[in-house]
Amino acid sequence: MPNLVITTLWRDMEPFLPMQAAQFDALDWPGGVRLVGTEGDSVDNTYALLLEYAKTRPWTILKYDSHTRKFGSVQHPERFRVLAKCGNMALDEAVADEWADYVLYIDADYKWQPDTFRRLMEHGKDAIAAYPWGHTDRFGDFFYDTWGYSYKGRPFRQILEKPHFMLPTDRIHPLGTAGACILMKAEIVRKGARMTDEDAVRGLSKQLQAMGYELWGDPTTRVQHMYSWQLGGAA
Repeated sequence: MPNLVITTLWRDMEPFLPMQAAQFDALDWPGGVRLVGTEGDSVDNTYALLLEYAKTRPWTILKYDSHTRKFGSVQHPERFRVLAKCGNMALDEAVADEWADYVLYIDADYKWQPDTFRRLMEHGKDAIAAYPWGHTDRFGDFFYDTWGYSYKGRPFRQILEKPHFMLPTDRIHPLGTAGACILMKAEIVRKGARMTDEDAVRGLSKQLQAMGYELWGDPTTRVQHMYSWQLGGAA
């Protein structure tokens, strides 16, 4: 049965940790599952809570404090450099032994369904990404990661009511780059695909394709970007 290592990053993510733990516990995956993540620079209780969760779950918590300011969702060279450093620490640990058959990267503020990653795996691709969506009362549903996802050099739009650049909406298709949620065969990571200082997770997409692997997207499988005010008691 295939084993999965989920990799992620945390900075001031305390409100999201109950959701992440509950999702991990409910995961529908045919083999073993571990989680490896890097926490750094948090000023809330994120790190202490992660250590508590790791006492009862197969979680490995790595630590890297960059001592840089918190940028938020902006394109800044220093932010990308830190993201790549933290992300690659987790990817290194994910394949430190021969246990993993698949490695997933997903941002810590995404909500997924129990079968999300199994559905991606069943396509049988080298690397495949779910579609990340957001929702607010003001804007309704919208495609969230317009920076990370692209096709033939063109970034995705926020609103995808029509096929994006003629991409199908009912079946998988090739991608140029992906960001928020990428499932990869572990051999890709073992052979050296990593995030880059210039492009962070988009660099990972470019590296795996430069190595001869294909990157796909599955528009029928979504993950939901969550805002802290949306979590409430249901998290």
